[in-house]
Amino acid sequence: MMKGITMMKTLFLFIFIFINTHVMSNMDKYIDFDIIESYRKPITMPAKYLEVFSVVYKKFSSNKNRKIENYTVNISESKDLYIIKFSIPRKRLVAGGGSGFYHIDKHTMKIIKVEFYK
Repeated sequence: MMKGITMMKTLFLFIFIFINTHVMSNMDKYIDFDIIESYRKPITMPAKYLEVFSVVYKKFSSNKNRKIENYTVNISESKDLYIIKFSIPRKRLVAGGGSGFYHIDKHTMKIIKVEFYK
């Protein structure tokens, strides 16, 4: 009986070593570990901000000189307003861009003020 258990341990040890030296050594050719790493850092926000952002995005994207991927977005709120601020990171100056903000009324979900600076 002990001989069977010892053989099983030896077989599992062999499989473990084989997988780690042969299969795992080539794994980086097939798996993008940067993508896996990015899933460890999720971005969490209240879902209500997605609705607010969708209102602003329609207006923002109507200006063909602005590309959303060039901006960082900050969302904050007061008692009656949502404030969506768009800014370009300082190391990425973009022609036609600029920082700005939108004020959205919480009750009507309509944009009540827009200001952009170049």
